[in-house]
Amino acid sequence: MLKHLLAFLLLVLLTACTTESYESGDGKLSQMRADFVMAYTNNQTQVVSAMTDDGDSLLFDAPITQKWIATPDSTYRLLLYHEPAENGKTHPMYFYQMLTLDLKKASKKMQVKTDPLTLESIWLSKNRRFVNMSLMLKTGAHEDKVYQTLGVFYDSVEVRDDQTRLFRIFFYHDQGDIPEYYSQKYYASIPLSSIGLRSGDELEFSINTYEGMVTRSITY
Repeated sequence: MLKHLLAFLLLVLLTACTTESYESGDGKLSQMRADFVMAYTNNQTQVVSAMTDDGDSLLFDAPITQKWIATPDSTYRLLLYHEPAENGKTHPMYFYQMLTLDLKKASKKMQVKTDPLTLESIWLSKNRRFVNMSLMLKTGAHEDKVYQTLGVFYDSVEVRDDQTRLFRIFFYHDQGDIPEYYSQKYYASIPLSSIGLRSGDELEFSINTYEGMVTRSITY
């Protein structure tokens, strides 16, 4: 079952390339914008360009690196803060690795865990390639190699009279041995290419929260 799940270490997931407070008005950060992007590495594992969910192509004025960016000629899902630079390029200010949750068919033999979490928002990306989410997960001081596990699965697909399909999707969340002292925000993306969505198909998400089970629907 674990091969179907995305396991992550809460202490190292979100790593910023730098930190700086926001300045309003005409400060040096006044033109900064945030985008969810697919970022592209060169053969030296440097991120040199990106494509935003709005369809904008970004070429960086300087490459960016992190230890967790370790695969050359590959892609990474990032939350990118950037501002315009010279010659049509953009200057990356900060970037964070996002959770990427592959949507899979549930197995009848899998043991489902639905520990609660907080869902702030969920939406379809403008390019219709991802469902994006803002989540709050409870965490606290804990030993190394202790982690939470998160995944998304669909357990049924209903074909309706107009031939559109309804995918019933549930969140798998195992709190593990992580204490629940305070909440920490995470952004996550679900790639949609694996299920071949057609216009009018509906994604119905069931998520166990601290206020109880909630359902959110997105029409493709």
